[in-house]
Amino acid sequence: TDAEKQVWDMLKAGNWDGFAAFLTSDFVEVESDGVYDKAGSIAGVKRMDFSTAALSGYKEVKLDADASVLTYVSQGKGKDWPPKGMRHSTVWVNRGGKWQAAFHQGTIIK
Repeated sequence: TDAEKQVWDMLKAGNWDGFAAFLTSDFVEVESDGVYDKAGSIAGVKRMDFSTAALSGYKEVKLDADASVLTYVSQGKGKDWPPKGMRHSTVWVNRGGKWQAAFHQGTIIK
């Protein structure tokens, strides 16, 4: 949860290098418009305004000592945000003592 919050802080600040450091080299993201690798995900977030983003409803499932799945909801204002927000899932892995996101999916709430 802490790492996910740090990721969103990076997004809000427009710190793309900081955001990228939280993604594994083999990162995969699934969104309504396609499947992206690390470079594609970074390019995608650069086009969005995260300044109004708010997160809630965190639920974490520990898979083992080095992996977990985190789900939550994001909401924001402006053209980049669906009216009801989005549901998210992130798979976090501990590689060499560093927690990084290996997978992320965002789904628009209807």
